[in-house]
Amino acid sequence: MQNKGPVNCTQKKIGFFESERDIADAMFAAVGLREGQRHPLAFLMEACDDICYSMIDAEDVIKKCIVSVQDLISYLKTQGGSDPEVNRIVANAESYFDEYRSLGLSSSEINDVTTQRIRVDVVGSCLDATFEEFVKHEGAILTGTHGTSLIDGSSAATLVKVLKDFDRLHAYSARPVRQLELKGYNAIREVMSQLWKGIERRECQLLNGSVPTRDPYSKYTYSRVSEGYRRAYESRVKKPGSLAPRYYSLQLLCDMVSGMTDNYLLEVRDDFRSYKDGA
Repeated sequence: MQNKGPVNCTQKKIGFFESERDIADAMFAAVGLREGQRHPLAFLMEACDDICYSMIDAEDVIKKCIVSVQDLISYLKTQGGSDPEVNRIVANAESYFDEYRSLGLSSSEINDVTTQRIRVDVVGSCLDATFEEFVKHEGAILTGTHGTSLIDGSSAATLVKVLKDFDRLHAYSARPVRQLELKGYNAIREVMSQLWKGIERRECQLLNGSVPTRDPYSKYTYSRVSEGYRRAYESRVKKPGSLAPRYYSLQLLCDMVSGMTDNYLLEVRDDFRSYKDGA
């Protein structure tokens, strides 16, 4: 198999819904971009996400006592190889740890303050590297021909990669995290299943002028969809277009659930459970 090399950063993330193509085209025209070309600020926003989440997720798992700051330091030391940025972070981290231990702080305090100092170092190092990378490729970025993220091509690339690997190994795969993820998955799936009954019923009513059966439960679940979402959805289904009504129904479901906070999702789930579903 031929190695095609790294994926261009413009192809890594979904751009927009097909139903929003007209809006996207207008935006491209307004800012002077073509489809597939990233705005310069998108490079900076992506770098900010990479910098923040790679370290903050590691810090979060240390605060939850799933791992210790020594685990993080050891991982950086063994996985960073000879990378100068990683080695600098490790040397500083070991110095911080020894300093706070000599002050007689508790293990939790040492974990907390040392991790905070590491975060400051990591963010500062990555910001400097991002700035240098942006300046180095400014011409290509402004003309839309640059295809690598600012972090991936910078001197902080290995540091961020090792931190993300640490997060995947110790944070995202930890049992408490997996348990919470499973609870969230079950709650989202349950709410989506119940909302879909109402959305599908309404779709049938809009297209055929009637519904197959008299179903107050589905009618109620549809009423829990935000009024603004319902109004936009119904106008789209009624208006002839290139997209099938089912597309808008599925999009409505996604829009509704993705806009929920955790607490609101659980509130809706419990509300649905309180009624008997005769369907």
